[in-house]
Amino acid sequence: MPLLKFSNHHRTRFVLNSLFTALTFAIILVFNDVIDAYLEEMPFFHKDKHPYIKGCVHAVNIFTIYMIVSYVFYYTFGWGM
Repeated sequence: MPLLKFSNHHRTRFVLNSLFTALTFAIILVFNDVIDAYLEEMPFFHKDKHPYIKGCVHAVNIFTIYMIVSYVFYYTFGWGM
């Protein structure tokens, strides 16, 4: 059961989708910058492995953050019910 119940109006869905997208991208961009700085300091982060390690780490982080934000919106606003 959602904490806040909204009508099923097109404008409400548009605003929630915009909020979800903006929040997800903001968290992902900031978090990935922090991880980039951390990875640059690691001894195993060589130029030949650079794109593969970075790509895998970013893919896992984007998926995890996306799922967390999706569940927060699901349980808070009933989005996706």
